Amino acid sequence: MFPKWQPISTAPRDGTSILIYEADDGTGIVRVARWRDDTIPTGWSGSERSPSHWLPLPLPPDPAKTASTSAMAAAMENHSGASLATGVSQ
Repeated sequence: MFPKWQPISTAPRDGTSILIYEADDGTGIVRVARWRDDTIPTGWSGSERSPSHWLPLPLPPDPAKTASTSAMAAAMENHSGASLATGVSQ
């Protein structure tokens, strides 16, 4: 289950990178940011507006799964003679 957006007031302010949501003329901008106490003024790094909500970052991909997926794709390309990325025969 994907986490729900939380009010920015509940976001960690310990330097942890998070996703922030900033309203922008009816649309929204999502950025990766972290709280900075070592800047003047203090605030969310990379933020151009005041964010209203936040989400934790997802976990990075599992390197073992990524490696096996790449190996499988390479084996299939070698077998079929077509590139999976482009679908073009070589």
